[in-house]
Amino acid sequence: QKDESIWLAEDVDVAVGENRLTVNGQIETGSSGVTEIDIDASGPNIAFIQDFTDLQGIPARPYEVSATVRPDPLGILVDDGVGVFGENRIELDGVVALQAGLDGTTLDVAFSGPDLHTVRLLTDVPYLPTGPFDASGRVRFSGDNLLLEDVEASVAELQAAANGAVGIGGHNVGGFNLDIALSGPDVAALPEIEGIEDFRGDSFSVAGTLVRQGERISAAGLKVTLGELEANLDGYVIGPGRLADVTVSANTTDTEVVRKLAKLAYLPEGVATLDGKIEKTETDIRFSNTALSIGGLRAEANGTLSLSPRSNDSDLAFRITGPNLQRFGMAFGISTLSDRDFSLSGQFHGTSSGFAMNDFAVTVGENDLGGRFDADLRGKPRIVGVFDSDHLDLTYALSRPSNDIEEAESEPAPDEEGGRLF
Repeated sequence: QKDESIWLAEDVDVAVGENRLTVNGQIETGSSGVTEIDIDASGPNIAFIQDFTDLQGIPARPYEVSATVRPDPLGILVDDGVGVFGENRIELDGVVALQAGLDGTTLDVAFSGPDLHTVRLLTDVPYLPTGPFDASGRVRFSGDNLLLEDVEASVAELQAAANGAVGIGGHNVGGFNLDIALSGPDVAALPEIEGIEDFRGDSFSVAGTLVRQGERISAAGLKVTLGELEANLDGYVIGPGRLADVTVSANTTDTEVVRKLAKLAYLPEGVATLDGKIEKTETDIRFSNTALSIGGLRAEANGTLSLSPRSNDSDLAFRITGPNLQRFGMAFGISTLSDRDFSLSGQFHGTSSGFAMNDFAVTVGENDLGGRFDADLRGKPRIVGVFDSDHLDLTYALSRPSNDIEEAESEPAPDEEGGRLF
């Protein structure tokens, strides 16, 4: 009905099949001051919207929608907006801007339901985790960005929080700049991650700043935990590890998680740490004060290692030490080495024919060998060098079968004047 300049709606019902729409409120022509409309809609099957939208695969579920709408300088103000679709529920409060790309829209949103996986049907994301979910926070549309404020979400036992911006238009579609926190009691609950099953039962957490621009993903103050492993990361990765510049500090009291990450059959037990800076370019890997320690084994590296064979761009100083050479070899599938303490160090230089090693030094127990040499890898490998040793007894190190050792021990001892080399 109309009362002078005010149109009044009271229990106005519209029915289309089994879908119903009820409108109550008033609109004053020529003014927005007293305009207020209450809308209620319901029906047995929300899938009917597929007939006039691009959404497909929507499950047949009953729905209820209600809201109070008022005019706003930017568009429409929504109060107490509620939508129930089957067992999923969404709540909205805020302003929907009637601008291109919804620019200026600000909404407080709460979303919940029995299984987040069903939401995949309405999105282009094929790897949402499964389980009951609950999410809330403020979202704002600003130009080509969707701004997230105090967004918190849970999916089953997974917990997440985010603040920042996600690119939804322009040159940075899919990019983001987010302060995030993600955690859960079982990392295997994260979907579509290759090899994640190896860590089933391990708790995890990720917290810090992540930025994506094109192929480049940067991390600042990123703290990651996986089982007993704790790591702090700063730097960036471009493409699938094509380029990288990462500073890392990591430690764990259980080397089992390191063994799984490295996909090795064996690692000695004990504390493991990794510290330093690693850069990867198209042509080489650069180590800066990089040190890896695993169960008493320690490796240190400084310099550049070329990724091209027979390149003269390598210049790497390294040192490896440990209490048991046999355990070091077992990590690489070699079980015939001596079980004595050892050290290996040198200055590695690439050459056009192979490589050169300066300041080479190796010790195994009381044995020592040092010097310098050149390795020519063209055709049949050749090594030419100068070595010196104060003590070199390889009988034990060769780890021959026991019957060979017994035969050797039955042979006459060598002339004492010359000493024994083997």
